[in-house]
Amino acid sequence: MKSNLESNNQLDELLYDLSNRGMSNEGLDQVESIIRSCWDKGVDVILDPTMEGSFGTYNPTTNDLTLGGNALDCNVQLIETLEHEFIHVLQDEIAGIHNSDMEALGLPTSEYGHQMVNEGYGHLDDHTQSLEVEAFTGEEMMDAGGFESIFV
Repeated sequence: MKSNLESNNQLDELLYDLSNRGMSNEGLDQVESIIRSCWDKGVDVILDPTMEGSFGTYNPTTNDLTLGGNALDCNVQLIETLEHEFIHVLQDEIAGIHNSDMEALGLPTSEYGHQMVNEGYGHLDDHTQSLEVEAFTGEEMMDAGGFESIFV
């Protein structure tokens, strides 16, 4: 069942469940930080265990970040999906959060980002591919050094 994560109590319940599932304190802090940052930007976070075909999505028209079942079932995938989709939130924010536009943040891209897009996103237009390369690169940067590595 799809649910909108919209209160501190619901976030606390999610973090409690993730902790019981073995997520580290660092991982819990990262999940909480990303979700709270989304809320601060006016972005809804939706948990959809029935979502198939993707770990998560970000819709810049409705400002919804959705986490699918494959992400919700695995601590590592949950963090990686939040990292990736949060880059899309930032891309939307830079273009003006209350429209459907997204712009690149200007992050230097990585081989990993290009490889991931070449393997599964070749059908998308050039602009969308460049946003995905940046999102995969940002995900990789956050994995390597936390949020600070993106903004230094």
